[in-house]
Amino acid sequence: MKIFKNALLVLLFTFTTHTYANNVKSVIPKYDIPEVDKDGNVVDAESEAYDLKLQPQLTVDDNTLKPAITLFTRSNSLFTRTYKGQDTPFFDNYFLFQFTANSGIEVSDFENPTESNDQIISEYVADGGNIEFDLSYRVSYNNWDFSLGGFYSLLSTDAISAEQGSSNIIDVDAEVYGLSAFASYSFNKVILFSEFRTFDTSDEGKSVDFTEILDDGHATEFGVSFPLSVLSFDDNVVTDREGFYLTLSRTKHSEVDKAIFRVTVQKRFEFN
Repeated sequence: MKIFKNALLVLLFTFTTHTYANNVKSVIPKYDIPEVDKDGNVVDAESEAYDLKLQPQLTVDDNTLKPAITLFTRSNSLFTRTYKGQDTPFFDNYFLFQFTANSGIEVSDFENPTESNDQIISEYVADGGNIEFDLSYRVSYNNWDFSLGGFYSLLSTDAISAEQGSSNIIDVDAEVYGLSAFASYSFNKVILFSEFRTFDTSDEGKSVDFTEILDDGHATEFGVSFPLSVLSFDDNVVTDREGFYLTLSRTKHSEVDKAIFRVTVQKRFEFN
């Protein structure tokens, strides 16, 4: 009888314990792999529909300082992203919009109108118009970037003949638009890039040669860009995207003999 009572107690204890265990829910913390941007920063998908960047720069070409500022943005909602690691982006595609304003082109006087037009064209294809809008579709694959798009720019400049007693004026007041293709490859913080552009011009000024020469050809640019932090031996230097970039480039129009070599220092500010 005692054995039967003990067995009944064990059975009752087992049943009670099993019932209690089934009524208790264990909560396991959930850890999501964060989405990061191209700079390694965590992206809040709900609060960020787009990103915005401001990039002032100072360029030197032909012994002239030329300040410019660029505003560009891309829509994060259009991203298609895969990863080659837990937080290392492998493939992106997005639309990129850029707005640039610069100090313009100054050709104060000329002796040969043709040479002056060539000079204006060379500087335009290197620096762009007074203001410029670019819209492109960009694909980033591993360390490569490719983009194809269009641009629209406004250019206004003039030059006065240096010949004594002459009143000849080269007056350029143009709308320029066309297609652009861009490619770049990055390695060890260094970026190699190239761009190809075509042109279609509507000039309300007094320089027919400028319009004809610009439209008849195309422009190509080659360059290299790297953060100045690679020249520093300080381990505490800021990350590349927060620091200054130095860019060396060469731009040439196919119908003009002169090429423009430029040295540019720029810094990016992000507003997310």
